Amino acid sequence: MSADIPGYGIIDILFAMVKDTIHPSLSMFKHVLGLNKLDLNTKDKDGHTLVYYSICNGHFEIIKFLFNTIKVESIDVNAGFINACYKAYYVTVQYVIANFHLDPSMVININSDAVLLASVYPKICKLILTIPGIDVNFKYNTGNTALIYAAVDNRVETCQLLLTIPEIDVNIQNKIGETALLHATNLGLVKICQLLIARPDINVNLRNIKGETPLIHAVSKEHFEICKLLLARPEIDVEIIYDHTFSLMEYVRLKVKNRKIKELFKKYDTNLFTDILEPIKKLFMTNTAVEHSKTN
Repeated sequence: MSADIPGYGIIDILFAMVKDTIHPSLSMFKHVLGLNKLDLNTKDKDGHTLVYYSICNGHFEIIKFLFNTIKVESIDVNAGFINACYKAYYVTVQYVIANFHLDPSMVININSDAVLLASVYPKICKLILTIPGIDVNFKYNTGNTALIYAAVDNRVETCQLLLTIPEIDVNIQNKIGETALLHATNLGLVKICQLLIARPDINVNLRNIKGETPLIHAVSKEHFEICKLLLARPEIDVEIIYDHTFSLMEYVRLKVKNRKIKELFKKYDTNLFTDILEPIKKLFMTNTAVEHSKTN
């Protein structure tokens, strides 16, 4: 094999290996490399190095070889690391974290952020959160945090993990005012709601830009179990105005069809309680009148 094959030199072969065009082994990689002395920090036409592609595609043995052979560039490792997280290459992610000082500002601010991508994979997320300087409350373009994304995707295990981080802020609102809890109540995600509502620092009365609270979401979507969880919080606001028109209690009384939800609210609204009893009262009075007419 010669490096002067037109259009396909040794470096091209090495790049083809780590780009996953072929499936490389370390011995094959070293064999091709041994055919010529090459600068292993050479970049391809896209500006990426062998280190970048090796990390991106989880070629663990080649990564170790390159790390021990050359001085790798920070930008290549950071960028490749994001892709390894996205593809859930656990061993590669673990090795890079243990053997390279990742730049947290690169990890956080790159378009495809590692914590966001890792929210799909709890084991990867756990590794990411060990990087010094990682901001677990970082907001993306939409204002969403890793916790909000994990809640929206119903990633229970990831939410559990994120909630163990002391610095986690469960009340962060995105650009439309939604928190992780607001999203979870709207979507009817009971297990996520259980995790969040159990937090002593959760604000169960935060409003989004439309003025909606978690309880409004739960009531309007008639999520009984979530209504029950929210009403168990002593600070829950049941007097809130719904849709700038009438109170939440009026909405429950007039619009909600779920009788179990109406029962939950009866201790807060004497009028609602009367409404619930009214059909029973009418039936009793009708039966009494019929019995009275029979005796006469």
